[in-house]
Amino acid sequence: MRMLAIALALGSLLTAWAPEGAGAGPVTPNGTTDTAGDTLKRIVPIAGIEVSTARAGDRAPLAHTTLGRDEIARLNWGQDTPMALASLPGAYAYSDAGNGIGYSYLSIRGFPQRRISVLVNGVPLNDPESHEVYWIDHPDLLASTAEAQVQRGVGSALYGAASLGGSVNLETGPFSETPRATAVVGVGSWDTKRIMAEMGSGRLAGDWNFYGRYSRIETQGYREQSWSKLWSYALSARKLAGRHMVRVNLYGGPEETHLAYLGVDASAMNGLLTGGRDRDRRLNPLTYPGERDHFFEPHYELIHSWEPRPGLSFSQTLFTFDGKGYYDERRLNDALADYGLTPWATWDPALFGPDSLLYYRDADGDGVLDRDAQGRVTVEKFDLVRRRIVANRHYGWVPRLRMAHAGGTLTFGGEIRAHDGRHYGDLASGMGLPPGTEPDQRYYDYHPRTLAAGLYAREELPLAHALALTADLAWRHESYAMRGDAFADVRFDQRYDFAQPRLGLTFTPRPALSAFASWSHAAREPAFRDLYDGEGAGGMPNFRLVGGVPDYGQPLVRPEKVDDFELGASWRGSALSASAGLFRMNFSDELVYAGQFNTDLGYAVTGNAAKSVHQGAELAARLEGRIARGPRVTLDANATLSDNHFVRYTEYAPTGGIALVERLDYDGRAIGLFPTVLANAGIRAEWSAFSLGAETRYAGRIYLDNSESMSASAGPRAVLDLSAGTRARIGTTHAGITLRVLNTLDDHYAAGGYAYRWGYATYVAYIPGATRSAVAEFKFEF
Repeated sequence: MRMLAIALALGSLLTAWAPEGAGAGPVTPNGTTDTAGDTLKRIVPIAGIEVSTARAGDRAPLAHTTLGRDEIARLNWGQDTPMALASLPGAYAYSDAGNGIGYSYLSIRGFPQRRISVLVNGVPLNDPESHEVYWIDHPDLLASTAEAQVQRGVGSALYGAASLGGSVNLETGPFSETPRATAVVGVGSWDTKRIMAEMGSGRLAGDWNFYGRYSRIETQGYREQSWSKLWSYALSARKLAGRHMVRVNLYGGPEETHLAYLGVDASAMNGLLTGGRDRDRRLNPLTYPGERDHFFEPHYELIHSWEPRPGLSFSQTLFTFDGKGYYDERRLNDALADYGLTPWATWDPALFGPDSLLYYRDADGDGVLDRDAQGRVTVEKFDLVRRRIVANRHYGWVPRLRMAHAGGTLTFGGEIRAHDGRHYGDLASGMGLPPGTEPDQRYYDYHPRTLAAGLYAREELPLAHALALTADLAWRHESYAMRGDAFADVRFDQRYDFAQPRLGLTFTPRPALSAFASWSHAAREPAFRDLYDGEGAGGMPNFRLVGGVPDYGQPLVRPEKVDDFELGASWRGSALSASAGLFRMNFSDELVYAGQFNTDLGYAVTGNAAKSVHQGAELAARLEGRIARGPRVTLDANATLSDNHFVRYTEYAPTGGIALVERLDYDGRAIGLFPTVLANAGIRAEWSAFSLGAETRYAGRIYLDNSESMSASAGPRAVLDLSAGTRARIGTTHAGITLRVLNTLDDHYAAGGYAYRWGYATYVAYIPGATRSAVAEFKFEF
């Protein structure tokens, strides 16, 4: 609320600056003031809130898809944002729980979301340490989104997390000119429930406008013990005052979720555990009822735009968000030493029941417990419940100056962002703890800090009739400062500085036809965990050892670099629109899945691939029109055909034997964890108060590691969704009901997974997708 108070004060001050009569008319969609009846000279343009280097215009030289408010509302039924965007070209998503609510993951062109830049109102959302986007912290965010744009390839944003695979730009606060209110109640399979209420004040006296939303989503999840309890809010206020605009956005909401990040093996997927496939594939290996995640990350944004004269505009965004939460996890048969505890002696060799042998010292492995001179056995392992806590603070400033000049437009901007993170873990309880162990014994505690800064310039220059040039040059700085490690005393500073040039040509011979060609170069630093995993037992900094001591000037994981070449064309007619694009992305030191999955902490281990390539084609088309005097019909289709492979890459897998690692050469092999073929097709018919729809989503084979082995892959599948709805007007209220049947043909498929090598064997785990389910939604608009 502090930022709201600041905005109100600033809004009052700007009102005093406003020229007489300014803001007297309603605001049109393009942000100008409609002063019908006034003279032309009193029409005052209002600077928009979009950050042009984040959001691409229709003629920008890059591949992108933009969804408006109506399209977003049609797609959104309360599922996670990645699941709603998964039908766009080049995009793929899956969720741990299987039914699209909880922890969900988005990929674009084969790049996971830690390599995708996400911006909400121009504010970077990626975690500065892990580079991840935790969509679960922002449930039902699309309900408050006015526009969503997904860019593919190196994105247009010249600040924030480096967008190697693409970027997602969401603009919230869908203000309206007239008062409105909406209420939605949804129910569905797997005990899914959703309520959402939103209101818009419309334009008020003094050119104020307010928006608010509340959502509550609960589900048991498709998989066993994969439930989620989520609620969220979004509040926005906007003040127009002459040539100024001030806007405040507040959004967030606490979540509680039972973790389900571990996959199941082929026997469970095929029903070989109990003989029931529908039951076995829903297994969640994390069976402890308290294996839960709790987190709350409220966001505060203050946005100011000013247009002192036509052709000159300035905008700036101040933001801050705190995040705090914890995971409760049960672990069995863990080593005491991994938690900083000392093995202890006892005369009781049966503390742990029939499996006691696993917990005591047996140095020669002969099945007979070792005893000391007094005849005591030594406890080396124990069962425990641990709590991993995260407390973050993130804040920053993003300014931009845009100037029109003779023949073009020049944009300057920058960013400065600081992140203060603290990670610590406690032993909540344990069986087999050494006598005298303090309650809530802490076993790790470290405090990294991250600083991001940058400057950029963009020139948009018409070269000749129908031909325009876009040229970007940016400097990005990222640095990690590791401090406050209470146990391992690890301390280091790691800095990265990158230049990011970009050139693009756009050819528009007529309004309906456009083509572009572009080249971009980008680089991205490793995540903090790539350098040091302070939560892992016995974690060592990932730097080169010199004399057995880490040399903090030589990190083992290097930044990744890419040259992105793009060609594209689009055509828009009265009924038919189509687009096609080709891309080739040449990588050096790409950060890829290194064949190991940390099943204890739940993340994929990454490493550098010397040379790799992502290339392919993206096609999309839409046909819409009315059939005679019958229904209005819309046909949508898109397809992505890609080739993602290593040119040079060697992987090293632990063996557990005399030879510590096994060398695996994957030159020419496919890069895993993403389907090379994606296709989506849909048809919608609207007639009077009724609507019908059918959508099918196809995904090709997904290799779950880099071996390109069929036995370590998830097979292709096509999923059909059907929908039907009707609307009625009751007085001034519009009421509607929509029924969706998801996976109508009840396909049993794996949506994701992972495979890893250990002891010369490959272990494969699958994340199942939900079988047939239904969602009913009741909507009331006032």
